[in-house]
Amino acid sequence: MNLVARFGGDEFLVVLSDTLLEGARQCAGLVPEGVAYHPSLGCSGITLSAGVAAFYEETDSSKELIRAADEDMYRSKADKSSK
Repeated sequence: MNLVARFGGDEFLVVLSDTLLEGARQCAGLVPEGVAYHPSLGCSGITLSAGVAAFYEETDSSKELIRAADEDMYRSKADKSSK
């Protein structure tokens, strides 16, 4: 089961079941590319940053998983702004 849901104002959460971390990273990379090449969105300056996290047996809670993805998203934003 895969799930996409609005998480907050301009934040969305995507849950990819049975997907390894590398596959999730590839998927996360496709969404900003799709926005950049969209005829209406790309030329309007809309950008996207994505964060990825994986659920392991050691993960204590969904809150921890969301926090890890959020931290990864901020790293992604920092990487983009330093280029």
